[in-house]
Amino acid sequence: MICADYFKSTNNTIPIYVFMGMSGSWKWVETKEWSETKYTRLKFDTIDGKSLLLYGGYLGPKYSMYQNFKSSKSGPDIIQEYDYFVENVKSNLNKEEFKKPIYEVLLNQIYFAGVGNYLRSTIIYYADIDPFSSAFEVISDNHKFYELCRETLQKSYELNGGQLKDWSNPFNNSSDEFDKWVFYQKGSSLKDKQGRTFWYDTKWEK
Repeated sequence: MICADYFKSTNNTIPIYVFMGMSGSWKWVETKEWSETKYTRLKFDTIDGKSLLLYGGYLGPKYSMYQNFKSSKSGPDIIQEYDYFVENVKSNLNKEEFKKPIYEVLLNQIYFAGVGNYLRSTIIYYADIDPFSSAFEVISDNHKFYELCRETLQKSYELNGGQLKDWSNPFNNSSDEFDKWVFYQKGSSLKDKQGRTFWYDTKWEK
């Protein structure tokens, strides 16, 4: 666990990169109300010592601290580095990876950073594409596909995506709207090669 004293002892600002997983959350608590648990990954004390900022969760959350961070396993940010994201996909369409079905490739974080299980189902549903077609076939002549990837991620943030337990949605939208919009646990399903359940429109059943 990293506490605020760590940063006081250094002269440089150190960025923290966090992965929320399915249960990650940030939470303010009064110091007297906090009791340490194994699910707390980071703890920051306020200057007055009365409050704490906690980060953690049961399933999946983790963090990294580097002066110059760039994960080799993650590609450009689809929202903040959109042009770079598009170029990264287009310049690699001839690789073997894009011969795989689009529903598999969408989880490849080198090309589709931030796209998780429920987002891939949603992207494919609203793109109205055959999830079992090769990624090359789907993407090569479909310029709007890139825009849909960005729009889907952005909308998931706005509609309280992830349903994080202690996260305060800055857009103040109801999670009910998110449940209606996202295409997850709907239609037909199958287990992919990673053992994750993929949901798709029944009209694409073979």
